Parts: sequence; structure tokens; C-alpha cells
Amino acid sequence: MSELGARVILEVQKPLLESLRTLVGVTEIIEHGDRSPLFDFHCPLMSLPLAFKTSLKTIPSNIPYISPDPIKVAYWKKKIGSQKLLKVGLVWSSGYREDEVEFWRASEKKDIPLQMLSKLNIPKIQFYSLQKGEKAEYQLLNLESHFWEGPKIVNYSNGLQDFSDTAALIQNLDIIISVDTSVAHMAGAMGKPTWILSQFAVDWRWSKGQKELWYPTSTVFEQACHGDWDSVVNQVKSRLIKISAELN
Repeated sequence: MSELGARVILEVQKPLLESLRTLVGVTEIIEHGDRSPLFDFHCPLMSLPLAFKTSLKTIPSNIPYISPDPIKVAYWKKKIGSQKLLKVGLVWSSGYREDEVEFWRASEKKDIPLQMLSKLNIPKIQFYSLQKGEKAEYQLLNLESHFWEGPKIVNYSNGLQDFSDTAALIQNLDIIISVDTSVAHMAGAMGKPTWILSQFAVDWRWSKGQKELWYPTSTVFEQACHGDWDSVVNQVKSRLIKISAELN
């Protein structure tokens, strides 16, 4: 829109402020709920495809368009250290909003039981948790106590204060494996190889048949039928085994 002469003001939730400040074409970014400056037109982000009459052939997929803070990227690089293992980020839950009952129902369909991911414990791969919250902490402890054999899943969640921290950590990883949630969109917008674990009823923003149009470096692994996470995990496992075998 800025190319057409517009002064673009973007309103986002607080956790996204820092990570989106570098968006090209955005004149000003404000926190959701703050007083808005004067404007002539307003459009919700989810309505932009309609406003621009976007079709499958005109989807704007020029990535990356999110660039993490280089200072934070350097911090995580030093913290992770040098290693030859494939570095894979994991997100298995779409989060929890205490006051939104409808969100719970949607999350139950999107989320994958963490113990199912124990099948992905493959040699030459180091996993990193990108999941936030006390529930995730408990799930990790339970996984490693009963289902996970081998190197522990690295958990840096205490250092992820907002999405700018998450983006910087993602930049230092090789692959992101995530359910349909905000981290998948963040990684896709950064141009990182992202594997989206999708429920059977694929969200309209994800493409059918694995090829992802909004984020060209992303791949969608969709359930064969409702609740069938086994087929999804098995596809991901086969892909990881192949990549792991190719590592020196």
C-alpha cells in the first residue's frame, strides 16, 4: 500500500511490536488498544486479501519480510554454540486463553499430544522447545520422564519474552516443526523451512497438497482423517530420517 502513496499504520498485539517494526512499507506501528493516530481508511489484516482481490496467482509470497534483531540473533547463536546436529524447533500447542471458551475447542483440534512426537527422537537431531507456558513445562518433563530417550529437548522458553526473541532463536535453527499457530506464521514469514502439522480441516491460509503458497519454504502435513496424528507424525519422521542420513 505504501507503494501507492499510503501512509500505513499497523496495529498489533504487544508481543508482536518489536518483531514487526522492520516491516517494509509500514510508516508507524502501534500497540493494540492504544489511541490511534488520525487515519482515512481502516482494514482488518484478515480482510486484506479481499480488499486486494487476491487470487492463488497473486498471493504476495516475497519472503522473508520479517527480519529478527541481529543483536538477539547473535545472543542465541552464542547460547546454542557450534554443533553438527540438525537443529529443530518444536511447537505442539496453539496456546491457552483462559477467558475464550471457543478458543479451547479450536485448540483441542489443532494441538498434538506431545508424547506422539517421541517418534521423532532420531540420531543427529537436537530439538528445541519454542513452546511457552506452565502447561508446556509440565508436558516436557512428563515426556522426558516416560517417552523420550536420548538428548533432552532444549528449553529456552524463559528467555522468550516476546516474538522478537522467538524470531531470533528461530533464525538460529534449521527447521521449525509446528502445529497451526503463530510461530508457524512467524517462521514462514522469515523464510525458514517450516513443517506445519495440520488437522484434517485445513485452515484456509494453508494450502492443500503440502505446497504452501503464502510461505514458499513451508510444507503442510495434513491429517488423513479427523484426529489422525499418526499419519502426520510418520510423514515427518520419514522426512527427518532422510535428512539425518544425509548429515556428515
